[in-house]
Amino acid sequence: MVPGRHRASAIRLLIALAVIIMASRATLAGTTVAVMPFKCSAKPSACELWQEILSAELARGSSILVVEQAQIDKVLAKLTQEQSMAYDSDGAVRLGKLLHADYVLLGSIVQEGVSVVATGRFVNVVDGSLSGTATIEGRADSWTTLASGFIGRLLAPSVSASSFARGQGPDKALDGDTASYWRTATGNFEGWIEVRFPLPVRYSKAGFVSPPTNTGAGVPRNFTLECLEGDRWSEVATGSGNMRLKWSGTFEARECRAWRLRVASVIDRSQELSISELSFE
Repeated sequence: MVPGRHRASAIRLLIALAVIIMASRATLAGTTVAVMPFKCSAKPSACELWQEILSAELARGSSILVVEQAQIDKVLAKLTQEQSMAYDSDGAVRLGKLLHADYVLLGSIVQEGVSVVATGRFVNVVDGSLSGTATIEGRADSWTTLASGFIGRLLAPSVSASSFARGQGPDKALDGDTASYWRTATGNFEGWIEVRFPLPVRYSKAGFVSPPTNTGAGVPRNFTLECLEGDRWSEVATGSGNMRLKWSGTFEARECRAWRLRVASVIDRSQELSISELSFE
């Protein structure tokens, strides 16, 4: 009787732990992506490996949930007459809905000798729109490196701004180099810079660093941080009366496709608005 009681207690404990884990996953749950089999001219084993590596690389993102390949295979197995639907956007959208995914990743791989060219795109399951594209070339003997670089390109954000001076575009604020910076066009002491991602990303902290200055020339003084949730911009943080070159702010975690820093004024107007680096966590 005692062992049975212990076994029952252990089972109850496992169930309780499972509930806790599921609850935490629900709290952190973000965008769900289904990686479809790519149209592939390489060896079947390499094509399967590619799909597995892509799924693993995507799963590294804390706000990206990846549909298990077994689930995708199970759905495809039931659609033996429509296998090709995994290769086009319309069919992939239908499959994505069956898999309860927000986005599907599909594409193609062409191998000629040891040379490989892979192309792919995210497709929004709701409206069928494209949310990101990428192409990469490499060698067939380095599938892991190739897939990692491919996902990096797919998830890379784009950046835009209200204006910029020649050679000082908004991309300078995301290049990891504090010696380079985005600066608004001549005579612009206010403006915005926007970072847009192919898939919604979850952040709870953001910040910026401005170029060194003795007077605060071009340094943001009053500003707001906004994020795009669905089709609506929401204010998530504000800065009022800032007098520092470096600013950071925390806020309730938000999952958004785009983030925008809107600057209303700078500390010293002897230089246009300038930002060396933007950061998100």
